[in-house]
Amino acid sequence: MGGVPRWPARLLGLLGLALLAAAWRQVPPVFMDNANPVPNQRAWIERSGCGFTVLTSKVLRIQCGNVDRNVDGQSASMAFINRRLPLPEYKMLIDDDYLMVTTTDFNLTWPSRDPADIAVTALQTNYTWHYETNATGNLGGTISSFNEVSPDEAGHLALSNGLLSRDGIAVFNDTATPHFDPRFSFAGQPWISPRNDTGFTDYYVFACGHDYTGCLADFVQLSGSIPLPPVQLFGVWWSHYEPYSQQSLFDTVLQPFANYSLPLNSLSLDVNWHNNDTPSPCNGFNGYDYNATLFPDPSSFYEAVLDGTTPAGTPMKLFLNSHNFLGVDACQSMYHQYAEAVGFNTSTNATIPMNVTNLELMQPFFELVLPSVNTSYCIILSAPTMIMSLFCVCVCVCVCVCVCVCVCVCVCVCVCVCVCVCAFALTVNCGVAFRWMDGAVARWGVGEHDNAWNMFWSTHMHDAAQRVLGKRPAVLARNGGLGQQRYPIGFSGDAVSSWQTLRAEVQMTHTASNVGFAYWSHDIGGFKTPDPSAELYLRWTQFGAVAPLFRSHGTKGSERRYWKYEHFDLMKQALQLRAAQSRYIYTYARVAFDYGVGPLRPCYYSWPEEDGAYSHDMQYLLGDSLLVRPVETPVDNATQTANISLWVPPGEWFDWESNATLLGPKTLATQVPLQTLPRLDAGFDNEYIHQDSTEWSIKANMDAEFVGESLMVNVTVQDMAQPDLAQRQHSVSLRGAAAFRLPKQVTCNGQVLNQDASPGWQVTSQSSLVTPAQIVVVTCPWTSTSETVVISALFEA
Repeated sequence: MGGVPRWPARLLGLLGLALLAAAWRQVPPVFMDNANPVPNQRAWIERSGCGFTVLTSKVLRIQCGNVDRNVDGQSASMAFINRRLPLPEYKMLIDDDYLMVTTTDFNLTWPSRDPADIAVTALQTNYTWHYETNATGNLGGTISSFNEVSPDEAGHLALSNGLLSRDGIAVFNDTATPHFDPRFSFAGQPWISPRNDTGFTDYYVFACGHDYTGCLADFVQLSGSIPLPPVQLFGVWWSHYEPYSQQSLFDTVLQPFANYSLPLNSLSLDVNWHNNDTPSPCNGFNGYDYNATLFPDPSSFYEAVLDGTTPAGTPMKLFLNSHNFLGVDACQSMYHQYAEAVGFNTSTNATIPMNVTNLELMQPFFELVLPSVNTSYCIILSAPTMIMSLFCVCVCVCVCVCVCVCVCVCVCVCVCVCVCVCAFALTVNCGVAFRWMDGAVARWGVGEHDNAWNMFWSTHMHDAAQRVLGKRPAVLARNGGLGQQRYPIGFSGDAVSSWQTLRAEVQMTHTASNVGFAYWSHDIGGFKTPDPSAELYLRWTQFGAVAPLFRSHGTKGSERRYWKYEHFDLMKQALQLRAAQSRYIYTYARVAFDYGVGPLRPCYYSWPEEDGAYSHDMQYLLGDSLLVRPVETPVDNATQTANISLWVPPGEWFDWESNATLLGPKTLATQVPLQTLPRLDAGFDNEYIHQDSTEWSIKANMDAEFVGESLMVNVTVQDMAQPDLAQRQHSVSLRGAAAFRLPKQVTCNGQVLNQDASPGWQVTSQSSLVTPAQIVVVTCPWTSTSETVVISALFEA
């Protein structure tokens, strides 16, 4: 910051944090997305000790036994927070001996007073589920992490049940799920409490037939939407369990990223960012104070990461690792202050346990311990920002004095309000936007719930705390169960570096959409030693390029730097592909937020009646128009190709690299060389959200139409939140065009462009993962960001 004094900013920042902490307890409890757990009373049907709630035309809730509708029956669970949905149309027949409820999607019958006779039929598939039996045909969900589940020799995993079934009905038992207790609140959210798990049952029946996407849309209405993570997280991350210092990180990782022109958007630091060489009884895996030896000036480090002045040369997001389940030990700077706040005896320097279900422990933890991390590098992004913020305070004071010069109380109130507002404006750029909450499920044993729910609740609190700070939250954590889709990002844990793990990740990443868990972040290359072979790391990197998120990782002493491997040139193409496709994936992240369908989805979402959509579980759809088949088997030594099976869905598809046209449905036996990642493109009209890699507020819609001899692309500006970005230059690839014939004329906003010029258009000659051969690439002149851009290509008839 060139010698600009930070003390005024820090003073105001600390004031803002203090005011924020004071106001935190006063925030009234409001559910996420303004959810209401109390259903429409007209949706409730009660008979003979059982209650039925017709939540949607596809989803029925069944409660039987000792149900108190004013307490457990109507409070939100961790899995389902919103039951106040529009009342679906249904018909009901009820008398002393019979109950029948019919919607457009299911039929409920209860011909006696014995709950065992309750039956629900999915009308589309004519499959009937009987109360308290196991529904068949479940298409699977996902796992908690690789710390709990390992793949077998074939690479198969034991997945949890999902919300979709080929037979037509999936059932979730919500009986023992912890519930929110609105009598207590944390960061504006109701607290959690155990549910009385005796004397009643609570089932959610998803009778969706084969309308899989409609089922997921209903689910997120009930359970909460899938948040839209910041766009940078869809780029390339670097993460490694190494004792980096700031300088060694810059020299050995970030500088080579720049030297090799590799994209990089996010950075994760494992346990060594904090003091981890600590004496007993402290545990070095957890900490909240920066390691002063490795990071002597945390403020300047964080500032460099945030504003792009590291050797990598691009602004990045930062994750910091912590193992919160280990508690707060005596080696932490806030130990005594935190102990005093919670009434803990420090005479023996014992560790304060992390009971995440104890509100009296958690409230001070988030107010005292975590802010101590934030304020250690609370920064102002630039000198002009600091000057403007201080100017804001001065102007507010002067205006208030001038307007209210005779009313002392008004002056005081105005000044305080203005100072607080400006101080908070400074603090919103303080601290880490994202947290990596580490620790396998088995470690979260302290608390009133089972381990998975304790871990789930900790994720919820970190998410809520970030929302209070006005940030778009992202918490990197393992999967705690149904409802975790509200808190991305998923950390799949410490996996073995093997072909079996890669195979398992390909499968469980797209089936995770069956429970709304859209954003798995895997350790690309695996975590444990030995290191992956060059071929395995290449194939893993190629999968990462078309996964929800791309994050490399490895244990201490392992090697994950791409340029140290034999196939670096091909790995570089995979990273470039990831950067090129991040905006496409971001488009479908918005779809996930709106409709509950993740960017990666199984093929049977689109072709539920095709057997091949179910049997070929190593391929999936990335968005609506791109079918991907990662390679998860080694090459044959003789042919240097991997043998895979590829199912081509119904319709016309274009092979990404060869531009060949394929007509489905059919199954192909394919030999894949190392440089190839099999992808098929449906090539239909669509719209995409694009955010510029440096100016994140600009959004554009793109749609293309090809009719006979002409193709037209329209780029229209949706939002112009940063008027200082006056111009942009658009480059559009016209896939498949040159494979048939070259355009005779290309224009941009009516201006004729020349071939092999810049601006102009050209035909690619060499194939890569990012750009195949024989692609027409059009580069327009610089245009105003407020101007619609029309690209037109005219072909010979």
